[in-house]
Amino acid sequence: SDIFGSGDHKGLPVSELVEDLKSGRVDVESSSSFTLSCVKFEGKIWSFNHRRLWALKEFAKIVQHDVVVNIVLYQLCPVTSTFMCRFAPLDDGLSIEVRASRAS
Repeated sequence: SDIFGSGDHKGLPVSELVEDLKSGRVDVESSSSFTLSCVKFEGKIWSFNHRRLWALKEFAKIVQHDVVVNIVLYQLCPVTSTFMCRFAPLDDGLSIEVRASRAS
C-alpha cells in the first residue's frame, strides 16, 4: 500500500510526504518521524519504516544529494536471526516439505 499506516503521516499517501519534503513543509532534520527503526540482519541494515525510507530516497533523487537521518538500531538475538533465515511457510505452517539430505 502507498498509504502510511502509522506515525505523523498516518492515512496520507507516501507521495504527499515527498511533496511536503520538496516544498519544505516537512524538514527531515527537525521531524522525529524520520528517525528510522532498523535491525542488522545478514550483514545489512534493514529499516522497518519502508514507506518513509522510500519517500526519503525519492526526495534525495529530487534534491540530488544524500539525505541524512538518524536510526535506532535494534539487535536480533541469534535464535531470532536463525529462525528468520529459515522461515518460509507456504500455508501458515500447516504442512512441511522434507528435502533430500545432502550427500556427505
